[in-house]
This record gives sequence, C-alpha cells and structure tokens, in this order.
Amino acid sequence: MGGNSTKATSGINGAGTTSQQDAGISDSAKIFFEDTKKSAKDLARDDLIRVLTGRSGDAVNWLQDKFALDLSKVARLGGHSQPRTHRGDAQFPGMVMTYAQMERLEDLAESTPDRVKIKKKARVTKLIKDDAGAVVGVEYTHNGKNETAYGPVILATGGYAADFTADSLLKKHRPEY
Repeated sequence: MGGNSTKATSGINGAGTTSQQDAGISDSAKIFFEDTKKSAKDLARDDLIRVLTGRSGDAVNWLQDKFALDLSKVARLGGHSQPRTHRGDAQFPGMVMTYAQMERLEDLAESTPDRVKIKKKARVTKLIKDDAGAVVGVEYTHNGKNETAYGPVILATGGYAADFTADSLLKKHRPEY
C-alpha cells in the first residue's frame, strides 16, 4: 500500500484551510478551481476539477485533525495564484500522510476485523449493484479463491504499473512497457 503518493515531496494542495487562515492567506475553492481550469486549458473538465478543488481545504484540515499531521507550512507552487501547497518539516510529506492513514487502517483491521478487512493482491472481478445502480459490494479473487464482500468497499488500484501479468492493464493499454 502507499504507491507513488509516498514519494510526493511537495505536499498536498488545499484551499481555505486553517493553515492558510492562520497565515493570513485569502484563498477559496473557487479560486483553486479557476487556477486549475486555467492550467488545464482545453483539457479542463469542470466535473473533475470541482471534485479536486471543492473540498480540498476540508481534506487538509482532516489530515491535520485526525492524524495530528503538521501541514502548517504553505507554499505557492506552479499554476497557483495563492499559496496552497501544504507540508510540514518532513522531507517526504506524501510518505508522512500516506503512512499515517495506512497505520490507522491497519489498526482498525486488527481491532475490528468484522468491520475492516484489508485484502492485498486481490483482483476485483465484478461490482455488485443494487436495483438503483449503487455499488453495494464486490466479487473478487484472492489467493486463487473467489470471494464476495458486501458493504462499503474501497478499491485501491494504485500500483497497476507493476502488474506484469499477461492480462494486466499495463499490457493491455501500454504493451511497450
């Protein structure tokens, strides 16, 4: 678990955060949206930009509050009109953020195994949907066995670039790699 996020050295972008307010930085999700749309030019997709920017400040505040992370240093990086890239003193803020969340998830899986399960190297074969089309579970293969899980499911698909099996997404879409 962790993937490329652990290697992030800049930090995490968020607009309207407590750290920005403490530093007297006037920023908002709207300004972040406009900066991102301008940067994306003709490739901009408002729906995706809204997801990225809309509650970005809440995400940074959540990381600080729930995981006691220091993200108090705020810098202005490329494409931003305001300082909004958050980090602490760590050389790899991505690693700090990712590991804090992974440790909490592992703690939950150990303390409440009936509620939280981590399945590594599982292959989802089908999303199970209810009559309204909402995903309510998955069918998957794990250690050669077909299994089903119902309830909230998080698919963490990072790392497909290291899947060198014959039917991998990498082989299908970028066979030269």
